[in-house]
Amino acid sequence: MRPTTKALVLVISLGLLAGGIYATFNLNQEFDRSLLAKEDSYYKAFMKIDHEYFRLPTEANVVLSGNAQYRNSSTQNEIIRLSEIVAENKYFKEDTITWMGSFLKYCRDQNKTCDGESFMSNLKLFLNASQFAYFKDDIKFDQNKNSIEATRIIIYMKSSTSSIYRKDAMLSIRKDLSSKSQLPVYVASASFIFLEQYAAIASETIRNLTIASLVILIVTAPFLVSLSVSLLVSFGFVCLIFELFGMMWLWDVSLNSISMINLVMAIGFAVDYSAHVAHAFVVAPGSSAEKRVIDALTHVGASVLLGGKVFY
Repeated sequence: MRPTTKALVLVISLGLLAGGIYATFNLNQEFDRSLLAKEDSYYKAFMKIDHEYFRLPTEANVVLSGNAQYRNSSTQNEIIRLSEIVAENKYFKEDTITWMGSFLKYCRDQNKTCDGESFMSNLKLFLNASQFAYFKDDIKFDQNKNSIEATRIIIYMKSSTSSIYRKDAMLSIRKDLSSKSQLPVYVASASFIFLEQYAAIASETIRNLTIASLVILIVTAPFLVSLSVSLLVSFGFVCLIFELFGMMWLWDVSLNSISMINLVMAIGFAVDYSAHVAHAFVVAPGSSAEKRVIDALTHVGASVLLGGKVFY
């Protein structure tokens, strides 16, 4: 309770809090999936060889479904524009081949009309040609083969082992297609199932910790009686979370689904022991705050330090 000690504790606490806040804004969100496997597992060996020698670009589909007017030249130009939008995106390769572009070139070479009533018949001739047969998987007709239900354009993300790079690529291409194209298209890829967690992990972590902070304040207030003490317990919890982020930054632990679960589990430890000390302070006898602090630490300080629990 000496003034010098109080000042020293306050400076150290604020320093840890400041360092934690700094680390929070510089926290890495990468996630190495090989960490989930044992050192001698086949999965880890596969991941190593795949990343070093056979890393392939991520494939995605730009899908157009619904009642699009494929017979109109304006719609055809918009479909070709999709590949240009992809090529302009820095995360994706430029060598995208669209079935519509090849079909229009085929019509020009064969002196055929590619719009209006002759669109469907010439499209079927185009798909039946051996050199263009691989486009059949990109166009889905209805049961009567008289109209198109959905089409796709296959695009390729530039090779990268970074989960953050691929997450940014996923969000970037979605934004570009929605803002630069008039067609109702969306991007689909099997890998996006895993990339979604990187897009949501930061907001989910903030939401969970915010809810936990409010719950702590609501639950502890009736037991601690004093609102100011309850606010201090909640503030201590917030400080601890920032300090945990700081430790994650120092140890190069990324913010991912696993570390988020551990952060939520840490809430119990943050509240448990601080609530014991706070409650002991509230019920302690004494005419001054210093005497009540001494009494609280005398009775529960050792137990809390040793990780035990004291029941009142």
